[in-house]
Amino acid sequence: MSSWARGSGTITLFVDDLAEASQFYEDVFGLSVTFEDDDSTIFHVDGTVVTLLRTRPTVAGPASRRVPVAVEVDDIDATREQLAARGVMLEPAANDPSWGARTATFRGPDGHVWEIAA
Repeated sequence: MSSWARGSGTITLFVDDLAEASQFYEDVFGLSVTFEDDDSTIFHVDGTVVTLLRTRPTVAGPASRRVPVAVEVDDIDATREQLAARGVMLEPAANDPSWGARTATFRGPDGHVWEIAA
C-alpha cells in the first residue's frame, strides 16, 4: 500500500499572545512575515507554511497547543550557538541517539516544542 501523504505543507500553532509569538518566530528563526491580520501571522519556511493562530476557547484546548515540530539543520552545534545568541533556552545538551539523527530541543512562548535535527 502506498501512502497518500506527501509531507507537511502547513503547520498551525495556536498561541495566546499573537504579538509575542510573532516576534519570537521572527527573531529566533529569522523569518519574515508573509501575511498577518488580527488573528493570525504566517511565515514561510523552505516550502512549509507556518501559521500562528490566536487561540480561541472553542478552537483550541490545552491538549492541542503543545505540538512538537522538527526541522532539519546542517550543523546542530552551530545552530545551537545561533539560537542561544538569540536568547533561546535550549535543553542542556544535544541528544545523540545511536538509532538516528542528533537532535536538540527548545520551546516557543506558548510551549510548542521545537526539535532541530542533523
